Amino acid sequence: MRGDIRIGQRLRMRRLILGLSQRRLGDAIGVTMQQIHKYESAATRISASRLHQLSDLLGVPISFFFDETGHEALDPHRWLAELGEVSEARQSGELTYSDTIELIRAFWRISDPTTRRNMLDLIRSLARRFGENDL
Repeated sequence: MRGDIRIGQRLRMRRLILGLSQRRLGDAIGVTMQQIHKYESAATRISASRLHQLSDLLGVPISFFFDETGHEALDPHRWLAELGEVSEARQSGELTYSDTIELIRAFWRISDPTTRRNMLDLIRSLARRFGENDL
């Protein structure tokens, strides 16, 4: 069952990164939004053929749903928790998972690499100046 949970989490993460609603993803593969919810919550297992269909639609290899390495970069809460830079209260409070995904999506919509680098430098500077101890 643990594998089913991981697959559901990866499905949800990729869907949010792409900005797809459960309804829209369901429509694209011919299932209801409730079925997508069941896949994401691991209440229903995803068949091999459905997983293949989802990987094609979401633009990731099937290994994305299983691989422990190489895709952790898509989980900012995990980074921050491992670095000890965000308390558990802040992870579950002010900035939601969806907010974090939206921030990442907005960042990657900036097409100029220099501008992206400048934005990252700005955010790092603000984090140093207005860190958790100052809030």
